[in-house]
Amino acid sequence: MSRWSLLLGILLVSLPTWASTDRSGSSDYPLLERFPLSYIVNYSQRKIPEYRLILGGLEKVNGVITPEREARYKGGLTRITYRIPDGHGAREPFLHFRSQLQKQNAEILFECEGRDCGSSNYWANSIFRYSKLYGVDRTQSYLAARIGQTYFAVYSVIRGNKRVFAHVEALQSEQADFTQALRQEGYARLPNNGDLPTSLFAYLNDNPDVQLWLVGFDRSQDSVQTGINRSLNQLDALKQKFVEQQIDESRIHLYGVGPLAPLMVGEGETGIYIIRE
Repeated sequence: MSRWSLLLGILLVSLPTWASTDRSGSSDYPLLERFPLSYIVNYSQRKIPEYRLILGGLEKVNGVITPEREARYKGGLTRITYRIPDGHGAREPFLHFRSQLQKQNAEILFECEGRDCGSSNYWANSIFRYSKLYGVDRTQSYLAARIGQTYFAVYSVIRGNKRVFAHVEALQSEQADFTQALRQEGYARLPNNGDLPTSLFAYLNDNPDVQLWLVGFDRSQDSVQTGINRSLNQLDALKQKFVEQQIDESRIHLYGVGPLAPLMVGEGETGIYIIRE
């Protein structure tokens, strides 16, 4: 064998497996630099009417896997999945993105690591809806963060074939317009953190004839009456927030439907809608 053939063989053997190009039409999210030498294998941008931001670990309740806590927003969503070069673990790209968010004073809303995050299968197929993110549970990392009205979800994992993927989602939320949505649409879903914007109280003070219905639902698969009772307990606590802001309690009406709202919400979900009358 000539030395040129030998040299060529060495080059081919040492050629990095990460030498690939991004998916056509894709790009990094403007606020986040990619992990060095990684490339984009999945990408999408679109307006989304309801985005689930997971804010708690996954748990199984009555046989159904559900997040301990989540919030829902609407807005412009960017989804990017990166293939990470061989020789790196899943934690490295995760910390790479986490560090960038921290440097931009992002608020870390929730994070988990390994089996504390729950099932990777559920994250991949039910939350992110990209099967290549299904990997080994103990290798996964996840965080949710916020910069202003932009919400981020970062997830990384090692698949069974040892390939490493990092996934980034960024939602430019329109949810700050909670009060506007209530005025225009006649209803709005309360974020799971229970926060009420000050603009809502200003709107009620400026429009003393407006009545509000607080409608609570709970599809956690208990009995109908148990679900209704739990809904009413949620509503009583929320009503107190209006009273504390000097809103006449006679304007706030409570209606607990428990699990009797199958068309409004998914199985296992709980929450509250505020409806303007």
